Amino acid sequence: MPEAHFRYLLSHDAEIVGELITEQGRVVSYSVVLLAREEGEWRTVRVYDNHLGVPHMHRYTHVGVKQDGEKTNEATASDGYNIALQQVRNGFQEMIEGWRRS
Repeated sequence: MPEAHFRYLLSHDAEIVGELITEQGRVVSYSVVLLAREEGEWRTVRVYDNHLGVPHMHRYTHVGVKQDGEKTNEATASDGYNIALQQVRNGFQEMIEGWRRS
């Protein structure tokens, strides 16, 4: 199965790391990770993926604790991937501010 990995800088202290796995040209698995740079290190803020075939999102606390997954409503892996990218691009600043308060 072909894999694609990417990094996309959103600002000097925020970036998206993503992965897509395709099968016969269709997205079958994905992850979209929002990272924030703090004290020179990149730290996980949110993860969107379809691990075990179910699209969901995990928030991380400021001290690095992964919270339980929140199911999202996307019907396909491709939809989940595209919606996650859009949500992170449009709301990364608010997501990071909330993470810093957690």
